[in-house]
Amino acid sequence: MKYASARILKIVAALAAVALLSIPAVVQAQSGGMKVNVPFEFYIGDQKFPAGLYAVWRNHNNASVVQVSDRNGHNSIIVTIPITSRLENAAGQLVFNRYGDNHFLSEVRWTGSDSGGQFPKSSVERRLAKNIATEQVATTNTNR
Repeated sequence: MKYASARILKIVAALAAVALLSIPAVVQAQSGGMKVNVPFEFYIGDQKFPAGLYAVWRNHNNASVVQVSDRNGHNSIIVTIPITSRLENAAGQLVFNRYGDNHFLSEVRWTGSDSGGQFPKSSVERRLAKNIATEQVATTNTNR
């Protein structure tokens, strides 16, 4: 029994070491970042985030991979659907779909680019969209 516990502990430690070693590569591979102040609580998928200042990056190797994080450790990595932004060369933005008091991250539009990403709708958002009219709300890049 002790041998099995020690073996499991070694496997967990090895996996943690691999995860820690991969973090710098992920951070270095990110580019195209912006900071956005979100004045309301919001959802990314089914995960709820508090109002506050958020950093948003797209992965240099795969522009469809977007990371959203704040200073308090709230973060999410999402694969977006590539879209063409309606406002070429405009300030970067996060666009939210609002249903009553609930906000869902819908799009990211990058500064100085006509490209962006659309976030998939969660089951909760799809259910709300059937019963409540959608209003879009945008927050702007504060890096400028």
